[in-house]
Amino acid sequence: MTTKNVSYNFTSNVKTENELLDEISHMKLIITLIFNKLPKEDRDQIINNLQKFPSDLTNNYIENFKVIDK
Repeated sequence: MTTKNVSYNFTSNVKTENELLDEISHMKLIITLIFNKLPKEDRDQIINNLQKFPSDLTNNYIENFKVIDK
């Protein structure tokens, strides 16, 4: 797995609930697009690591990520 440093400037502006939900939706899309571009071995490793932190959220991501490989 290749590691790269990424910096992101977070803002501290007060946002409405709808703005936050919209931002989360976009972040989920970005995560999925990045995940989809990774080699299968890297995707498998991410899934294995997510399985170490069981929760509804990680289980949801795992299931969605597995669909990509089908």
